[in-house]
Amino acid sequence: MSFAPDSDRLTDVGAGRCYLVLKKFRQHKTIKVIVESASGRMEGSGQDLELNRRRAETLREKLHALGVPRELMSTPISGGDERAGRPGSDWARPTPPKVEFVIRVDSNS
Repeated sequence: MSFAPDSDRLTDVGAGRCYLVLKKFRQHKTIKVIVESASGRMEGSGQDLELNRRRAETLREKLHALGVPRELMSTPISGGDERAGRPGSDWARPTPPKVEFVIRVDSNS
């Protein structure tokens, strides 16, 4: 995904990539979304991790607006247990300086 520098605002390219994720979702594919920093700051920077969390939340909101149900997306916040990546779980794995979340395909769709 592409974001404006030091911002959680998607660029036009980033918004276009959301449509590609939506296409994969509609093809009933499970998708892992990874938001990584390209700032060049020291790995593990708290600023980068917080920015990446905001970016991941921006992506989740954009994907929801495009039709991906929230309950199929794990949330990109800090944590550390075996629930990682499960739909409806309270977190995804932040691995400084990246944040991940997973979109699981509903087997009933």
